[in-house]
Order: sequence, then structure tokens, then C-alpha cells
Amino acid sequence: GLAIVRGCATLLGHAVSLRSAPGRGSRFTIDLQPPPWAELPAAPLVPRQAAAAPDPYLWAPGAPAALAGAVILVIEDDPAVRAATAEALAQWGAEVVAGADVDAVLAPLAARPLRPALIITDGRLAQGAGGLAAVQSVREEYNDDELPALVISADAAALEAARAAGLPALRKPVTPAALAAAVREALAARDGPPRRSGP
Repeated sequence: GLAIVRGCATLLGHAVSLRSAPGRGSRFTIDLQPPPWAELPAAPLVPRQAAAAPDPYLWAPGAPAALAGAVILVIEDDPAVRAATAEALAQWGAEVVAGADVDAVLAPLAARPLRPALIITDGRLAQGAGGLAAVQSVREEYNDDELPALVISADAAALEAARAAGLPALRKPVTPAALAAAVREALAARDGPPRRSGP
């Protein structure tokens, strides 16, 4: 549980601390002070909805403005991490389809004219499934062996396997700036993200 809290707090720019005394108990603290980028000028991004201003806690310097309209799949079995990642990407303008496994993200796409620009997956999913298998499944679904993918994991073996397969990999917890940089680099290799293919 603490690893999840730390990961979510780091993604949102908050600090987590612990004080413990044997026989007396432990105190856990989350510092909700604005992160450093909250004081920077507004991000030059296109919000998902024109009326909504980007949340300063989710904006990162250099966040990829090219995400406006891009479809990104987030495959993450931890609900809190999945929600935080999806919200950050949505604030940067992406259309996010998130789920705990491959079936959960592909099912909503079956009836919609959407083609993903990027897959972001946990390196280790529930029931022993791996991030590489998730990437392969999505690529096969779209008959696209070059569909960009990014693996995020706290497991060193999963990160090593992803890099050995030629995929960019980030260690959890991931900061907004690191996520933005990795997404930008992954999409740049494809000459810009695919967009919605229908009305």
C-alpha cells in the first residue's frame, strides 16, 4: 500500500514522509504544498475540453502539446496509478482509454473509430501477465509491429526485458516531467500521433 501511495504522490508532485518509533507507532505525512512547476506560467497545451484549464499539479514542463487528439492506451492494474496516469495524459490533450488489462482497453475501441498512437503499460500486470505480452497483443490487434509503446514498472526484471525488446522503460514512481519526456520521444519516432479516424 505504501508503494502505491508513494507512486501516486510522486506523480502528482507531493512528498511523502514517515516517522516511526518502536513500541509507539508510525506517522505518515503527505506534503500537499504546490509542486515547483505550479508557479510556472500556464502550459502551452490544448486542453481536452476548451473550457477546462490544465491542472497545475498534473502539468509538467515540456509536456507534449502534440498530444491533442491522440489516442493513448493505458494498461495498468493498479486503479490509483491508472487513474493518475490517465488524468495527466488527458490534461495534456490526449484521449485516454485505460484499463486493467488488454481486453479492458480493446473492448471500448471495438465500436469506435479510434486507432491508438501509443501504448503505456505496467511491466507486470495481474495474474502474471507481462507488459511485453500486452504490447504484442495490441500490436497484433492493429496489425502494426511498430506501434509505439512505453513500459513503466517497479520491477527491475520487467524493465530490463522491455529495454532488451527495444522499448523505452521507466521505473516507478514516475514524475510528470519524466512521463511527458518519454511520451514525446515515443511519439516523435512515428512522425506525429495518429488521430481519430472518424467523425
